Amino acid sequence: MRSRISALLLPLVLAACGSPAPTSTTVGTLPPHSTMTVRAATARIAVYAPKAGDPRDQYTVLTFGPPPAPSATAQPARMIGSSLQIPIASSATSAIVRVPDGVDLDVSTGKGDVEVTDISGRAMLHTDAGSIEAFVPAYAQASTGVGNITVSMGATQWPGTLHFSSGQGDIALSVPATAHFAVHLHTGDGTIFTEWGLTGTSRGTEETMDGRIGGGHAGSIDIEVARGNIRLLQLRPQV
Repeated sequence: MRSRISALLLPLVLAACGSPAPTSTTVGTLPPHSTMTVRAATARIAVYAPKAGDPRDQYTVLTFGPPPAPSATAQPARMIGSSLQIPIASSATSAIVRVPDGVDLDVSTGKGDVEVTDISGRAMLHTDAGSIEAFVPAYAQASTGVGNITVSMGATQWPGTLHFSSGQGDIALSVPATAHFAVHLHTGDGTIFTEWGLTGTSRGTEETMDGRIGGGHAGSIDIEVARGNIRLLQLRPQV
């Protein structure tokens, strides 16, 4: 709940810090089954679905930064195949991205946190230095060099393997209790906890856990941490 509230309050925080309006705005449309590819150097990035009342196929990118105002992108947004490429200007310190319904997200920043809330497509998230928090009804992958990862996803099945990794930081992944999947968990220096009662092995500071959850599986999850703890949790409907 704290993560959702902090993400929703980001525009108010920016306004309180002296940025009552974005320094740049990019708006367009994108059909379902496309991908929004967002790249930034040092910006914190918050991602949401379209605002209520906006067209559901509309994307919006707002950037914030000190004067002189950064352009929305270092170069114009452009389509490559089914992917819309959006480079964020290096002078931007933060950005708000709204992703159309049914559109996948591929976002990466060199330094800064990434927060994703309730987009309907798949999400691939990366930061070199920063934390990642995501609450998605579908599924996601996430990686960081230094920082924590907290992901809650609603999908009960997915193709292939979902990868989560952190060089230094904890990873907490919540998956529906009814999901069926294979799992590989490994930390070089830390502990592993799951709510599925899996058993693992340890050697020195390392811990490893492998297993299958549910009666069968169509996909798998791989979590790798160099230094930090791993928590694989069950997501249950609220009653």
